[in-house]
Amino acid sequence: MSKRKIEKPVNRSIDYHRTKYKDGNALLEKAFADHWEKENEPITGLNHGNGILQDLMLDRTYDVCGYKEVDWLTNKERQVAATAIQWLGTNCGFNFLQGVLKSAGYSLNTKEHDKRREARNDRKWKLQQKLYKKEEHKKLAEGKMWDVNGKIMAILDK
Repeated sequence: MSKRKIEKPVNRSIDYHRTKYKDGNALLEKAFADHWEKENEPITGLNHGNGILQDLMLDRTYDVCGYKEVDWLTNKERQVAATAIQWLGTNCGFNFLQGVLKSAGYSLNTKEHDKRREARNDRKWKLQQKLYKKEEHKKLAEGKMWDVNGKIMAILDK
């Protein structure tokens, strides 16, 4: 850490060049790397005007005049953190992330998985509607339901 703030901090991985490829892992690495870089852009009023990483490293204890003097992250320290974040987009890193989430009771799904789930739910809903209509017709035939102005209404049993 440094006592002097870096004017234009760099939050890029040592392996950022790997994100230029168009295969699945490179796209995921790029997503992690770019999102990390964006989240570390200093924004006035958010995280004390620092990005996430610098804000995480602030000493939250106070002296008489407010916060203690800040130790600013160096570009090398930022690069180490960015490399770890980009690693989560690699096959090994993503498997690590999935294992952690699974052990905590969570799971990650792809868009394809979500589409399959939606289709399955849609088929299930249509089947439920079909069964419900059959049940309505059965009740109508038994005289437990009747139709008024195109609406099926239940006759309450006393």
